[in-house]
Amino acid sequence: MQSVVVDFPIPGPAIDTDMALNEQDRAWIRETIRESIQNADSHRSGLQRFFRGLREWGGVGAAVAVLLFAATQWGGYIEFKTKTSDRLDGIEGRLGKVETGIGEIRAAQTPDKVLHEINGLDQKAFAKSLPILRVVSEQSATEAKPSQPLLGGIADKLSKTSPSTPEYWPTVLQFLQFASAGLAPANVPPPGTPPILKTSSGGIYANNRFEGVTVVLNGGTIEGNVFDHCRVIFTDTPVKMTHITFINSAFEFPVSSAPSLYIQEASKLLLASDLKTASIPAL
Repeated sequence: MQSVVVDFPIPGPAIDTDMALNEQDRAWIRETIRESIQNADSHRSGLQRFFRGLREWGGVGAAVAVLLFAATQWGGYIEFKTKTSDRLDGIEGRLGKVETGIGEIRAAQTPDKVLHEINGLDQKAFAKSLPILRVVSEQSATEAKPSQPLLGGIADKLSKTSPSTPEYWPTVLQFLQFASAGLAPANVPPPGTPPILKTSSGGIYANNRFEGVTVVLNGGTIEGNVFDHCRVIFTDTPVKMTHITFINSAFEFPVSSAPSLYIQEASKLLLASDLKTASIPAL
């Protein structure tokens, strides 16, 4: 007969399991454990029965029962539960990817309809829809013809979304291009129009009004300028701006998942505007 020493903070010598539990007790433990593992829905009630029995035994019998339960069955149950949970998580992840893929296909086919659906989401669901919003923003804004209130609602939700959310920055930058193009009048220069002005490091451009032209912001300083019906192209080279106003203009950005701080700050200021008239007090 083999003895088992229980390292519990209870008085008494080493405990002999055959002496501590009779056959009826051991049979009850095995049956309770079997029932609780066999039926996950009744696991809680099985444990309640188990611990009610412990209270009736008390002392040495209860300690040995806990030891046997932990040593023989609980680990198996936890392993089963963990594996099942991991499997369900994997299935849920694959279903999520399928759902996102379907959403991206719909976004490319019916961007205006999908844009309305995205705008109707709560903030938490909206954050998860960024990959779909990015696909919408890659479509032609002139074909989607989004309204200003709709675009304003999307911009507001983007401004309230954490920048650490996956796909946040490329979605924001793509959306600003899409939204500004959709709101810009027909006489704004189309993409690819040669620029009439390209700023550069060390240059200072102050108190000018540009109308109906393409401008590339690529370093230097601009102060007190107004860009009206312009195509404004941002680059990764920072430009120091003071009292700048954009009116009915379309914006282009270098789309990146990790834009520079300068591009991040510029995009935040534009998101906070109504996109038809945007002011940058200082940047």
